[in-house]
Amino acid sequence: MFVVRTLFVSLFLSAAAFGQASILSCQASANPPLIRAEGITERLGDINLYCFGGQPNAVISGNLNIFLNVAITNRITTDGTADAYLLVDNGNGFVPANIPARPGPSLSLVWAGLQVQLSNEGKVNLRIQNVRAAAAQLNPDSISTVVANLTFNSGALVSFLTNGFVIGTVQRGLYATNSTQLLCSNAGSPSPDGLSFTGALAQGSAYSTVRVTEGFPSAFAPDYDFQNQHANSGTRILIRYDGLPPGARIYTPTTIAGRDALEPTSAGDFGVRRSGGNYVGGSGSLLLTRVLNTDRNGAGGQPAQTVRPGFNFINDVLEISYNGDGSGYAVFEVLDADNARIQSALITSLLALEPYTLDTLTMIRQSIYFAAASTLQEQRTLPGSHIPRFVTTLTPPADCKLLNDCNASYFPRLSVNQSAIEVLTDSAKNVEYRYISISNPGSGNLMWTVSTRYVSGSNSSWLKVTPTAGLNQETLRVEMRPFGLAPGTYEAIVTIDSGAVTGSWNTRITMRVSQGAPPQPVIQSITNAANKGVPGPLVAGSLASITGIRFSANSDVYFNGVQGRLVYGQPNELLVQVPVDLGDMPNANTTVISNGVASATYYTYFAKSAPAIFPNYLLNPDGIANGPTSPVVAGTQLQIFGTGLPVDGVYTAKIHDRDIADPVYAGEAPGLVGVQLVTIVVPQDLPSMTTHVYLCGGPSLDNQSCSAPRDVTIQEAPPQPQPE
Repeated sequence: MFVVRTLFVSLFLSAAAFGQASILSCQASANPPLIRAEGITERLGDINLYCFGGQPNAVISGNLNIFLNVAITNRITTDGTADAYLLVDNGNGFVPANIPARPGPSLSLVWAGLQVQLSNEGKVNLRIQNVRAAAAQLNPDSISTVVANLTFNSGALVSFLTNGFVIGTVQRGLYATNSTQLLCSNAGSPSPDGLSFTGALAQGSAYSTVRVTEGFPSAFAPDYDFQNQHANSGTRILIRYDGLPPGARIYTPTTIAGRDALEPTSAGDFGVRRSGGNYVGGSGSLLLTRVLNTDRNGAGGQPAQTVRPGFNFINDVLEISYNGDGSGYAVFEVLDADNARIQSALITSLLALEPYTLDTLTMIRQSIYFAAASTLQEQRTLPGSHIPRFVTTLTPPADCKLLNDCNASYFPRLSVNQSAIEVLTDSAKNVEYRYISISNPGSGNLMWTVSTRYVSGSNSSWLKVTPTAGLNQETLRVEMRPFGLAPGTYEAIVTIDSGAVTGSWNTRITMRVSQGAPPQPVIQSITNAANKGVPGPLVAGSLASITGIRFSANSDVYFNGVQGRLVYGQPNELLVQVPVDLGDMPNANTTVISNGVASATYYTYFAKSAPAIFPNYLLNPDGIANGPTSPVVAGTQLQIFGTGLPVDGVYTAKIHDRDIADPVYAGEAPGLVGVQLVTIVVPQDLPSMTTHVYLCGGPSLDNQSCSAPRDVTIQEAPPQPQPE
């Protein structure tokens, strides 16, 4: 057994009677109980002191202190006294000491001004009871001990025959395992309201069961047990529910017969036959009941049932309490138990949800704790606060190891088809795909999550696994992206975790990357730059838009081997002036060269004239783009920017129903490569309206082709002054 440190009992006493002093010899003993590692107010074993050899009938006076290696957490009453007790026996039986305990320094207890009279044989027996301590401050996963130190401040005329006392041994008290998760789906779940427990199961209500098991005999105890004397209740178990979708309601059995009952309460999982439960009163088999009107930490309230002698049938259900924020809770109290054996119970949660309420599968999270829940920061309890109290920082371990059934067929089982994946690739490739299959050959629902841990390689974003969580059977897609990585070996561990019972699975992913050739650019479309995305011919000397992937800012573009002039370049688009020399060609094969790698050729065809107007490039005389809030005034100039007009041709325009054969300007747009500009005067007599404008051109005035229309907004000309 691991002991944190030895208990030293140092009881310093002085005897004063008839002006004489004498040495008092004391022998100490204790019977340290097992106490729960989750507890903040665990009751420790009684300390007994048998003292002898003192002056007959002497009176011992002073201050008796008790210190622990953890915080003392007895309830402090409104008058400032603590509910720990000192009893004195000088030959006539134990009676309470003349003063109560009070909080002392360093979270101790003190009996200040204590007076103890020895018997006529110079003897006295002392007993300290109901000291409570924060066992949760010790290591929960090794056998730790609570150690005490007693001092008496009135001299040292004492001979110690024994030293060192353990007054409590700490072990985890609560273990728990879910058979399956509580899932909400679009199908909904019938309400068990008004039905018996077995009736609700028979109608098909969705459910989840948690098996709770005590870590040692007497960890689950009724209110009359040693641990719960001077407390508010027997052992309580708190189940918290989080993530309830709107409209979801949860019910549990009102009373639960444990697995050692004549007939356990069971939904039919964990290998136990479905039953509401049968309990024989006073049998010592585990019996739990719901507690009504508690707070969300499980304090207060009253049990829904009491133990009755005889043969009891159990089969009703009760709705949980809700917090109003998508969470709720249920509290159970132990009514009967046997402190000589480890006991378990099955707590089933039934779901009520109208169908077609949800679009996606939702899991309601369940957390299991001892109650009343509290924190270590609250070292002393407030007057009237609930005892016993427990922390919620210790998640109960799975109880299947305790009960030796982790491999039982009634549990889900995680099965994964890949333990290692290795890929040889190069840095020019974009993505490599592999797959991992997950299945559940066991029973119930298997919930799992996926996490990735990078082991080697300078880049930690080359791997993506989807999905990262799921239910039962699924195929994971493993995406490995070598593109642009430095040559080398990249390793990661993909962990599929399905909980404490079913465990986890690790798959090692190894990607070995060599230097690859630069990736090939790809041409996806080539169109008139003013008509992006609209199929149509190109015109020599005009501007073309080339869309695709893997372009560079300094790409080279060739039309039948003749290089075009790059105006603008980015990874997904190039703007290029088509070579003027291609004026007589009907078509051409176009190639883009980026980073020294040529694309596949792309077929393009040509026309003498195929004009198009750039969006938002109809400019008013002030240079503002024409639009509903910025119209051009009739009788003033409008600039039309486009491309696709022949280099040596005739340019005209149309606006509304008027042909403009004599534009103010028609030619290359100054300073813009491959762009043509036609400036017209809007006819003076046109009214205010939004109409169309067209850009036209061709080899001659009688051989013209026109662009698609663009909207233009006109404001009628102001009235002209009349001549006098």
